[in-house]
Amino acid sequence: ILSNSEVTRRLLKWTFELGEHDIQHQPRTTVKGQILADFIVERPKDDTPDTSMEDREELPDPWILFTDGSSCIDGSGASLIITNPEGMEFTYALRFRFNATNNKAEYEALIASLRIAGQMRVQNLQANMDSKLVANQVNGIYIAKESSMIKYLEKAKNLASTFKGFSIKQISRGKNKKADSLSKITSTSFAHLSKQVLVEELREKSIDEKEILAVVEEEGHT
Repeated sequence: ILSNSEVTRRLLKWTFELGEHDIQHQPRTTVKGQILADFIVERPKDDTPDTSMEDREELPDPWILFTDGSSCIDGSGASLIITNPEGMEFTYALRFRFNATNNKAEYEALIASLRIAGQMRVQNLQANMDSKLVANQVNGIYIAKESSMIKYLEKAKNLASTFKGFSIKQISRGKNKKADSLSKITSTSFAHLSKQVLVEELREKSIDEKEILAVVEEEGHT
């Protein structure tokens, strides 16, 4: 039986081997729940060693999330950066095809992050964002009063509850520079993004029943 450290090394080697190939994302229209379907490769199942019930109940190492939403006169967008326990980073950008205030853009960013993390089969997630309002509402410190903000909060909490472990904290903008800069670029154009960034357009608000995510065909520069 392989030890946990041996399994980790094998998975990491497998990931690096995939990275040596020129794998490109093929843009296509996707529906809710299928985002990142062409980006995340299904993990091997047979190499996982048998574990006791006590071991299975232990919380796995956390994935680290940095997310940010941005709203300006030219448009709105969001970005998220998820890093797995081995240090591999996944960068994702959204552009909104609807009007959103800064606070709503922050919620859209968080909700998209939670969905994507779920698609990646993340079990333990540590979220970081510079929105004090959203972080404190999710943590129950602040109360949401506006009807749309209540819907956003409920949606975020429902998604967060699907993880074995979840925490969220507010950080300074200085500690969230990468996600902050990416969200500002995304709110206006995808033209300056690297090809390593997966980009999509969100045509409907996440709190609306009908939601369609479309991967745009516009490519960024390397």
